[in-house]
Amino acid sequence: MRSNCYPYVTTGSPDPWACPPGYPDGTGMAAALQLLLSPQLQTLVNLSACAFLARGFIAGAQLTAPAAGAAAYDNLSAALTGVFSGFGPSGSGRAEIAAPLYYPRASVRPAAAAAAAADAASPAPESASQTQKAVGFAASEVQLEALDAVAVDAASGGYPAAKQLLIGLLNPNACWPPAPEPRCPGLNPGAGMPGPVVPSPAPRAVSLTAGSLLLGGAAPLGALGSIRLLANDAASRFYLVRSDRIEFLG
Repeated sequence: MRSNCYPYVTTGSPDPWACPPGYPDGTGMAAALQLLLSPQLQTLVNLSACAFLARGFIAGAQLTAPAAGAAAYDNLSAALTGVFSGFGPSGSGRAEIAAPLYYPRASVRPAAAAAAAADAASPAPESASQTQKAVGFAASEVQLEALDAVAVDAASGGYPAAKQLLIGLLNPNACWPPAPEPRCPGLNPGAGMPGPVVPSPAPRAVSLTAGSLLLGGAAPLGALGSIRLLANDAASRFYLVRSDRIEFLG
């Protein structure tokens, strides 16, 4: 049975997941967020540990310096504090969230760095100890079109299963990691559809920037229309990134 929201086949359910109100195409950020609310994934991800990155502000996280030498990393705080609870009224184009709002740049310089900068008559260097200034209110809604990216942490112990499930949902004709069987039951929800499941090699890690987000060594899981989904094995974190907001790739 083909869902109206997602370009993959669902099996074992008489009723495909419905699109959120007002999003008939099912290929943008709304569909990617709706995927997190699906019965299979909802218990594997922590929807109370999210960050929402827009061009002007960030909700649910502060920017930090990535850890040196990490195989996979981002520039978000270790603890994400945003909550994703659903969608606004039909046609509103909004997601309902609860998240502290921050300016995207660090606004307070460490005293030592500021003194050194004054002595050298040059700007103070960026530092992991810089803090960002809060806007002064918590965001309760966000316009989906304003988002560059969303980050969400896995639930405790749920990361491996969530990652494999996302790979299967986004790549219904492939299995990863390659399995000895011609199909991948338990890994690929599309395994009940006709035709063989073709094993796929593990994709290479990618690094990118998208607005305020810096992401390094991430595992690409697939795409849902214009949204790329990636995983960070080191932080047990997932990212939904708009393709048209990606600036640099490595």
